[in-house]
Amino acid sequence: MTKKVIILVISLFLIIALIPQVKAATFNVNPTLSKTEVKPGETFTVTLRLESEDGISGISLDYEYDTEKLERVNATLLDRKFGDMTELDENDEPTNTMDLILNGSSTVTSSDCYSIEFKVKSNATVGEKAKISFKNIEYGTDASSNSDGTIDLIEREVTIVPSSTPSPSTSPSPSPSTDETPGNDEKDPSAADKKFPSAGKMILSTIAIAGIIAAAIFGFLYRKYRDVK
Repeated sequence: MTKKVIILVISLFLIIALIPQVKAATFNVNPTLSKTEVKPGETFTVTLRLESEDGISGISLDYEYDTEKLERVNATLLDRKFGDMTELDENDEPTNTMDLILNGSSTVTSSDCYSIEFKVKSNATVGEKAKISFKNIEYGTDASSNSDGTIDLIEREVTIVPSSTPSPSTSPSPSPSTDETPGNDEKDPSAADKKFPSAGKMILSTIAIAGIIAAAIFGFLYRKYRDVK
């Protein structure tokens, strides 16, 4: 094996060693229905549960629902460890978006963070289904790499049943988290300035630095041994 080949092999190993090992962050969004069968005039709740073993730093999404069959009663932040950045309409009601940012330095790996209550319209047709769609989901985690991610679409639906048909027993809606800091009923002004970590830029910068270092070592070794037979 020639000296030049040895130099190339050493340079290759240096580049591989300096490139960080990338681990994809995990994130799960699970909208849970309090009922799957509802009568005209009856209400039900969709609770948004978030889970990530890497920690949750924030989430934003849009949601739509069948306005011919359903009307929104309210939307509520359940977990006060998050700051609610959701925009309000001209009537000071939340728009059909959700934008949450983790307050402070807490680590949250699972949370029933948000609930939306709907009411079935009295003129809704029995036997039909009403759909609630969550889309354009963007999330951030506390992972050191690949911490941002997107989910295109998650859907849930309820079936409208006759008023004479008993509905399945309902499960109570989660109560707001009690371990909160005073004054968190108001939006955290600093939370709006927080941005999800940009892991991609960090990885590209590290790779570029590794390449420069490897090139310098290769050049040095090449000049030193180029005349060696």
